[in-house]
Amino acid sequence: MVSSSSISLKPFTNSVSISNPTQSTLSGKNWDSLVFSKSANFRTNKLSCRVDNDGFKLSCSVDREMDVRTSALVDDDFAECLSEVELREPSISTMVMNFENKFDPYGAVSAPLYQTATFKQPSAIENGPYDYTRSGNPTRDALESILAKLDKADRAFCFTSGMAALTAVVHLLKSGEEILAADDLYGGADRLLSQVVPRSGVLVKRVNTSDLNEVASAIGSKTKLVWLESPTNPRIQISDIR
Repeated sequence: MVSSSSISLKPFTNSVSISNPTQSTLSGKNWDSLVFSKSANFRTNKLSCRVDNDGFKLSCSVDREMDVRTSALVDDDFAECLSEVELREPSISTMVMNFENKFDPYGAVSAPLYQTATFKQPSAIENGPYDYTRSGNPTRDALESILAKLDKADRAFCFTSGMAALTAVVHLLKSGEEILAADDLYGGADRLLSQVVPRSGVLVKRVNTSDLNEVASAIGSKTKLVWLESPTNPRIQISDIR
């Protein structure tokens, strides 16, 4: 027997109903959350929820909050529920609209632009989460967070220019390691790889990245990075990045 108080599905605009075969039924439309007015005992240990238009279904023995970041139960300790959950990956628009905005105490829908160089610290001997914008800024953190989610990556990093990002990437390699690069690249990247990178002892090998067989055969034990553009600049060649 389970006592349940609420289920949050955020946000949605479709009609939704939550029901228990033996005791409780609750339905609504355009709600941010559905809340039982009083505790309900579910003798069947089953709670079902369906959002009509999107085919979302939840069947679980406990009250859990759904989160668009993971498309799964937030609390992984309840493994017994996972086998009963049928979920669809959130769309790009859903993820963009539900970005993680924890740094804003007022819950603004649009992320505030923190255009400051420095941040006030709790005291002379305590450090806050941010001190200097170049090393960290809540607006940039929000952007990096949503970009990582869109690409299903662990982290994303934002730079003021493309060349700044490329320069940071090449510094991940050590002397003697190799970059496998496209033979057709943007001029700035081409000069970085041909004139700057070799000075640090990093090897650069050029291949036609639109030919997957050529790329595969060129990868060796020293290869640590595959560098490509799609479409390439300037010949507009397409590489199968999937």
